[in-house]
Amino acid sequence: MPESVNAKREKIAILGGGMAALTAAFELSRTPELRARYDITVYQTGWRLGGKGASGRNAAHAHRIEEHGLHILMGFYHNTFRVLRGCYEELGREPGSPLATIEDAIKPHGFVAIAEQVNGRWEPWPLSFPPMPGKPGNGDVGTLAPLDYMKRLLAWAEGLFARSGEAQQIAPGLRDDIADVDRIIDEEVAPGALPTRGLGGGALVDRALRIEALVDDLYADRSRHIVPISAYLYLAQQLGELDLWNPGKRLAWLVERFRAWLGKLMSPRLADSTPLRRLWIILDLALTTVIGVLKDDVAGAPEGWASLDDVDLRNWLARHGASEIARESAPVRSIYNLVFSAPGQIAAGTLIQGVMRMTLGYKEAIFQKMQAGMGDVIFAPLYLVLSRRGVKFEFFHRVDELVLSPEKKRIAAIKMGRQVFPKGPEYDPLYNVDGLPCWPSTPLYERIEGGEALRQSGQNLESRWNTWPDAEARRLELGRDFDHVVLGIAIGAFPEICGQLIDAHAPFAAMVANIKTTETQAVQLWMKSDLAGLGWTLESPVLDGFAEPFDTWADMSHLLPRERWSAEGGPRHIAYLCSRLPDDTSPRPSGSSDIVAHRASQVRDNTVTWLRDHAGALWPGTADAQRGGGFDWSLLFDAEEREGEARLDAQYWQATFCPSERYVLGVPGSTKHRLRAHESGFENLVLAGDWVRTGMNAGCVEAAVMAGLQASRAICGEPAVIPGDE
Repeated sequence: MPESVNAKREKIAILGGGMAALTAAFELSRTPELRARYDITVYQTGWRLGGKGASGRNAAHAHRIEEHGLHILMGFYHNTFRVLRGCYEELGREPGSPLATIEDAIKPHGFVAIAEQVNGRWEPWPLSFPPMPGKPGNGDVGTLAPLDYMKRLLAWAEGLFARSGEAQQIAPGLRDDIADVDRIIDEEVAPGALPTRGLGGGALVDRALRIEALVDDLYADRSRHIVPISAYLYLAQQLGELDLWNPGKRLAWLVERFRAWLGKLMSPRLADSTPLRRLWIILDLALTTVIGVLKDDVAGAPEGWASLDDVDLRNWLARHGASEIARESAPVRSIYNLVFSAPGQIAAGTLIQGVMRMTLGYKEAIFQKMQAGMGDVIFAPLYLVLSRRGVKFEFFHRVDELVLSPEKKRIAAIKMGRQVFPKGPEYDPLYNVDGLPCWPSTPLYERIEGGEALRQSGQNLESRWNTWPDAEARRLELGRDFDHVVLGIAIGAFPEICGQLIDAHAPFAAMVANIKTTETQAVQLWMKSDLAGLGWTLESPVLDGFAEPFDTWADMSHLLPRERWSAEGGPRHIAYLCSRLPDDTSPRPSGSSDIVAHRASQVRDNTVTWLRDHAGALWPGTADAQRGGGFDWSLLFDAEEREGEARLDAQYWQATFCPSERYVLGVPGSTKHRLRAHESGFENLVLAGDWVRTGMNAGCVEAAVMAGLQASRAICGEPAVIPGDE
């Protein structure tokens, strides 16, 4: 039961039920003191929480999980995991019950693959990220400074090169070269006469100073020591390890010389050796990153990583000398795919920082897979805990307009449409699937007035284009219904609901105009063969960089026990596919329902194309031998046992093209237009979404959580510190 409360509590209206909005609610109600101070109501369109991360269960199809897309958490999402750990601890499920703890609900995953075309054929490029100490969100989770990341990156690159068999082929004396350099530094070799300083004579007794002296003289072209360029990366790594970064151009020079030497040796051999080519691509990208960060003085720039955000990633790599083969490589293409971006759409600083955090800042594992739908694992527990705390939820409330006061300094009213009335005082949104509280894929019609008519209509109350008549118009008033407003709705909807704010405040207008979004598409396939039967011979993957129209595939078969399939004859593999969905420039149908059907049919057509033309490259076992190729449609699980391509109708696909569903991009030039949560320009309005200026500035759960934490701090002053939100 909620704690007793003061009748004069400040009222907070939270608009939207995505991760940022719910994080704000979670923090604003964290303690009894905060709950005594604030009266919080969350207003949400339709029947479920989650925003772009919402999922549901389809009771007509074995209560299967249906997602908005592929959702996998990352091991550097420290703010996200701190919130979720607190939520699960407070939830206090009985031991042995489904997803009782955060460790039950989310499990580590370390195997990643990217797809590369080799001689016209797609081949997987496996990447195994080792387990790391700790767990996300536990212990020290502070984000490293740019030079600390460069230290780790140099150490990793130097180790990769020194250990690789390919390096021994092109530089067979590498180990001896490094040993010789160590002897020079440690004065085991007579230094000879140096024009400016000696390494001996007691003048420089510290190893760090001796390394610096050697590099200074190499840089000034005055050293009489013979130091092979093959050892320059080792010297650079030693400087970084000792934090001898200044002057940055000295260390960058070492790395540039090494990269040029390596490229000259490797280039003639790249076409004939896949291992050598892959080693060169990874080293070229890593070394170019170090060179660029040092030359652009990211560490000294007031804006930090954001100082690079006016240029696209590939252009930034080219500016600092990365080879074309590296710039156009499978890893770079996969990075663009990861954030649903077309060429030219990635701000360099935001992306480089994100990759550093993802690969060098994770705990436990690079990825963390949820053990049920995202709604089951994240949003149902948050809803249950927040409800216990006394936070109120008004489902089926569509925000139509934010109305400003006459002086245009605050939100005076919020216009809403109540889509339906619940039966009883409030709508109970969850239902039980084998002991686990879950969101349904459609409203629980029996719990709302006129539910059967809504069911028969086929209308989707989450859709911008639904034509279901509102049950009533509502107008929330400042002072009566709210004192503060948290705007947690996706920025794609702002032109429709924030017109007055856009007209009144230029920075708000610039944010809306410059932050871009994209449509995405997702498909879930339930298949009758397991991975081995499909012909995949590696570990269970998360794979990126593959052929369009679906560039990403993840094996999500671990979810099968959470769905109610028959023990015999049920599906044995679940494949999740997703990618960017290019905006539709063709003429659209005029009818609202026809628009939705038109976009859905495009995703279905894309799925047919991908399965027919590309699936065999990943899954050789899916080729239809009887028809001489193509896709064997009989491998798709279909309880109705339809024939051929019609079996696809038993699967699930979605186009996320509604304004509130579109994915937020980090395009070049947009970061400077983002506003922090407290910078809305209106006295009683704070912002919450992955479009807010945070330490991430990208479309992801961690950015949304950071924004929600900012929103809480803007209202109540807590939390004082948000890790990684520089």
